[in-house]
Amino acid sequence: MGAGELQRRLAELPGVTGVGAISHLPYVDLPHWSLRYALDSTSSEGVATARSISTGLFETLGVQLVEGRFFTDDEHPV
Repeated sequence: MGAGELQRRLAELPGVTGVGAISHLPYVDLPHWSLRYALDSTSSEGVATARSISTGLFETLGVQLVEGRFFTDDEHPV
């Protein structure tokens, strides 16, 4: 069963009001994905952590959008 199928089945359970997934939680002391970046050729390199999320995560967590829109199932990773 894939992640999309699992989300669909969970969403169908009585009492479930939202379903979303995240690859790993923030502030957990486990290995995570790190991305190195520099703002320009003269700045020092920084490190950012990255996470993969599913559609529905922000809505399930009650995140309020300031502008823009939530992700949809029609979008594909870059």
